[in-house]
Amino acid sequence: MTEAPRLATPVTVGKHESEWGPQAPAQFAGIVWRALALIADVFVLVAWIAGLQGLALGSQANAVVQAVGAAGLVVYFPLAWGRFGRTFGMVLLGLRVVRAGDGGPIGNAVAFRRFLVFLPCVCLAFVVVGLVFGVPIILDRRRRAIHDRVAGTLVLRLPYSGASPWWWGPWC
Repeated sequence: MTEAPRLATPVTVGKHESEWGPQAPAQFAGIVWRALALIADVFVLVAWIAGLQGLALGSQANAVVQAVGAAGLVVYFPLAWGRFGRTFGMVLLGLRVVRAGDGGPIGNAVAFRRFLVFLPCVCLAFVVVGLVFGVPIILDRRRRAIHDRVAGTLVLRLPYSGASPWWWGPWC
């Protein structure tokens, strides 16, 4: 069994032992852990918006739901990072955002500044991933993505038969 890699400068929770537990060296969270936490957070936000959508009655209510859903996005990440140092997805995976200097909580102002940079970066990542997956689909006669070509597969859109559960809708 190999030993976990050690950091050149161990990061601890600083002076905040009583709030965050005993001091212990931490590892930097890599892209996979961060992506998994973000996926879990997306599920939380989708559940939030779906719950609001269930309350919406009429077209004016739908506009309100969209506005409240957007407000939820703007509040969720900065509030969770600033107040708790972590979002729900980060809790599930044992991640926390701390100050780089002393490992302490980042606070609301830094959390909001972090969010203002985080949101465009995530959007750009989706655009890049979308291009990597989308361009081959657009250019291929049988609408195959790179992973379809490698695996020798196709994705077919089946006609809606009405036999699907009502909540799937005609898009399934």
